[in-house]
Amino acid sequence: MNRNQDASAANAKFLQFVRYQFLTRLAKSLPNIILRHDQQWPGAPKSCAEANRILCKVHRRLVVRKYVRGLDPERKRQLEMKYLAHEFSRRSPL
Repeated sequence: MNRNQDASAANAKFLQFVRYQFLTRLAKSLPNIILRHDQQWPGAPKSCAEANRILCKVHRRLVVRKYVRGLDPERKRQLEMKYLAHEFSRRSPL
């Protein structure tokens, strides 16, 4: 049996165990900040690659939403002004 083999009758239980272990390990080590989210995201076995990609995307959206909703109006205005300055400097010819 090998965790990277395709599902078959011989290793179905083993792959189920690998998926279970991956999900429990992931639940214990989820990154809680958006900076470097992809670098801190735990790797996944081959049998969980698609689920890992989807969970990473959903979790990133959740963390961003939580951050944005927690901003106070002053900080939000500062970030908007910073973004506008960045866009202006990027689009203006030198």
